[in-house]
Amino acid sequence: MVIEENDVKVNLKNVQLFMHDRGLSEYGLSKIMNVSYSYVYRVMRGQRPPRQGFVNGLIRAGMDLNEIFLVNPLPKGNDNPPKPKAS
Repeated sequence: MVIEENDVKVNLKNVQLFMHDRGLSEYGLSKIMNVSYSYVYRVMRGQRPPRQGFVNGLIRAGMDLNEIFLVNPLPKGNDNPPKPKAS
């Protein structure tokens, strides 16, 4: 299965909750993530897409992978994974 970049998005609400729970500002989060404050600022406001460095930084900061991503659901009728073919 191939997941297209447009199908996977960072759950910014969960990032905000993570920051709130730990008392982190965007600046504080950027220091833990080892990315620039302006990058975090722009991603959090939808002005720049999050890339691999952002995701790696969130993991470095302690976010769980299951909290980081939003995956678009499959189109209606495609919600069941394909069954393996009998050999």
